[in-house]
Amino acid sequence: MIDATVERLGTYGIRLGEDTREADRESQRVWDANDAQRGLSEALTVACAAGRSYGRVWGNPDDESTPLVTFEHPEFCAITYDPDTRQDTASAKAWLDDETGFLTLYTADELWKWQWAVPPDNDPRRPIKWEPRQGSQDDTWPLANPMGVQPMVEFRNTAL
Repeated sequence: MIDATVERLGTYGIRLGEDTREADRESQRVWDANDAQRGLSEALTVACAAGRSYGRVWGNPDDESTPLVTFEHPEFCAITYDPDTRQDTASAKAWLDDETGFLTLYTADELWKWQWAVPPDNDPRRPIKWEPRQGSQDDTWPLANPMGVQPMVEFRNTAL
């Protein structure tokens, strides 16, 4: 049933306004480089099943001219909204690997990156010791957000 609904949805492209042919071509190039048509289809399927999913645009360390467009499962992401304006104010993505948990909080101005050790038994009742996640490029904490906007959008199945 969900697949039938999503199959009826289609993306014909993204127009950035009047007389923006070059920007439109660049937007399409980035869309194609990220296989975003497939990703959006999957995100819409998840949104129909789970009530929401997310899309994120961020820098690409392998190609600075082609940002990464990713689609995220709602289990790992969240967005906060101003209660008066309904404008998004921040977004977060969390994930685990075998031994470490990670969380990145995005605001328009800053990136806050944390990590924590995953207990060997992965017992969620154990307290977490959050630590700033810093690497060789992360000399400051929090980091300045080079985009100037929080990079995530929410695809909701129903309006709030």
